[in-house]
Amino acid sequence: ASPAIQAADGNVSFTNDTTARYEAAIESYYNARPVERFRFLLDELALTAYVQAENPEISNIDIAPGSTPGEAAVSVKVRRPIARWSIDGSDQYVDGDGVVFSRSFYPKPTLQIVDNSGISATNSQLVASDRFLGFIGRVVSKAESYDLAVDTVTIPAATTRQVALSLKQ
Repeated sequence: ASPAIQAADGNVSFTNDTTARYEAAIESYYNARPVERFRFLLDELALTAYVQAENPEISNIDIAPGSTPGEAAVSVKVRRPIARWSIDGSDQYVDGDGVVFSRSFYPKPTLQIVDNSGISATNSQLVASDRFLGFIGRVVSKAESYDLAVDTVTIPAATTRQVALSLKQ
């Protein structure tokens, strides 16, 4: 039987397509490791890492026994974005751990990364690599841990490896 998938946060709901995507990834993991279908042999960290490889918006997966024997209840916790980068009509999000993802189930964060580098959109991957966006996410998160609210994040003109943060007063 397919696992019953639900969001760990009651404010988040998944579409049928999203649920199907997560179910397929979990089933693929189990198909490669059939012995882990036994709950006591399941390596949840390996399962989570496997599913995250194709779905980086997931931060954690918890598998619990379902309501009937042989059934599993899957609780999926998704990442909460703290900043976003918009390029060519699509958004990339970053969370406080510096993980970059493209599907968010929360409202768009108000903190947007502004690109004033002057580099054309076709070369923007050089400016907004996952590593660079991850760095911004970690910096913003660290600032918030010291009660410093970041107002804007800007990539200054004629730069590709610098970021300017302005703080709210």
